[in-house]
Amino acid sequence: MNKQKVDIIIVGAGLAGLSAAKKLQEQARTFVVLEARDRVGGRLLTEQFSLPSKSLDAPTHYWIDSGGQWISPTQTSIRALADEMDVTTFTGAPDNGKVILIFKGEYYQLNLGEDKPTGCFSKVVTLFKQNFSYDYNEFQTLELELDKMANDFSDGQPWGSPNAKKWDSITAQAWIDANAHTEGAKFLLNLSCLLAFAATPSDLSLLHLLFYIHCAGGLTKLHNALAYRLNGGAQEVPKRIAAQLQDNVKYGNPVSKIINNAEGVKVILSNGDVYEADHVIVTVPPALQANITFSPPLPASRRQLQQRMPMGSSVKCHLVYETPFWREKGYSGLVYSDEHVLPFITDNSNPQQSSPGILGCFLEAETVRKMMDKPIEEIQTLITKTIEDIYQPFIGTIPKPVAVHVMRWSDEQWSGGAYAGMMPPGVWTGYQNTVRESVNRIHWAGTETATKWFAYMDGAVRSGYNAVDEIYGHEICSDDPLSN
Repeated sequence: MNKQKVDIIIVGAGLAGLSAAKKLQEQARTFVVLEARDRVGGRLLTEQFSLPSKSLDAPTHYWIDSGGQWISPTQTSIRALADEMDVTTFTGAPDNGKVILIFKGEYYQLNLGEDKPTGCFSKVVTLFKQNFSYDYNEFQTLELELDKMANDFSDGQPWGSPNAKKWDSITAQAWIDANAHTEGAKFLLNLSCLLAFAATPSDLSLLHLLFYIHCAGGLTKLHNALAYRLNGGAQEVPKRIAAQLQDNVKYGNPVSKIINNAEGVKVILSNGDVYEADHVIVTVPPALQANITFSPPLPASRRQLQQRMPMGSSVKCHLVYETPFWREKGYSGLVYSDEHVLPFITDNSNPQQSSPGILGCFLEAETVRKMMDKPIEEIQTLITKTIEDIYQPFIGTIPKPVAVHVMRWSDEQWSGGAYAGMMPPGVWTGYQNTVRESVNRIHWAGTETATKWFAYMDGAVRSGYNAVDEIYGHEICSDDPLSN
């Protein structure tokens, strides 16, 4: 058994934990980051693959983001951190070719050469504006109402709204059912929930949806949340931070117990090693915190909250083709559908390479739950057939993918799902700020604690900085990304 004493122990080497560690390093504090996995990044995972060469040339190498991948123009914290780590960005959504919309049994197309709105979601909204003006107008009206409701509270405190009890007593789906009358508005709102939560509107309270909108600064900014990607993959940022932290990041070290008393904290690993510190920052999702034994036990309100923040059900898929066949036929790779198990598809190819062609997509949430325990091969077959069904009416027979990658985040022991923990009805008003409140020397970070850009990389980065500020104090200066 090894023992070590530091100023701060950080549990988890995702963006939240590494951002906290980076700030501690800049303050010349001593710290250790304990990571259960054999890698950094948490819910960011950039995987490297290669395709066999058909000639004497070297095989084709490519990468895919199996986890989070998009950032937006107003996500200032992750953008500043990426800049500091010398990770550049590129356009996150295709801006050439035709977008396909499949809606109520009909097929529609938009040429991006005629209209190039920013962000993937903005493009499907433009399709509705051109083809379904009544549906589009209702959606716009509902958006304005949601924005207005989301401004009914401040500082990330949804329970402070005079309407909080009412809004937290119903699901987002109940509000949609009562207020959306066109199929187009319903489709766009449901698609928003898939892209935002990897869940259906029936999984979360209306108040939580409003909190999510509030954290982004409004629905217009949310529509641009998929505007950029990171060169080399999103995991490049945590990898480069970890390289600077060097041996302060310990891999393959699950935490089994945290002892919290007046003198400090003691963290015991599953292998028996012990770390002691003045404070500990826990960054794992609330739903997984029950895997750690706390002594003394956490307050009842905290334990109850952890039982009430389930993770989203995300299955992210990538189909790899020798070449981007869709581009050859004038298509962007962007598809939106109300009748397929893949409601959203995009071109996820690497911009530095002419091949292979990569389509990225998500299974819709109800299908994910049906396929939760099915063999991965069944999912591969399902999505391959779905891509064929979508494209063949436009361009005839398409090639078979040379590789199909499926990431089922519920299979990840140390994530339990993705993108983030959610608040069903009654949680925000019942537990209020419990998700963020420290317990003596235990402090919480992770995107679930963010008051800006909850559930995004930016929220994770902010939460790591905030945890350090909570311990040591902080003065916001004019160039601080958290002041934006």
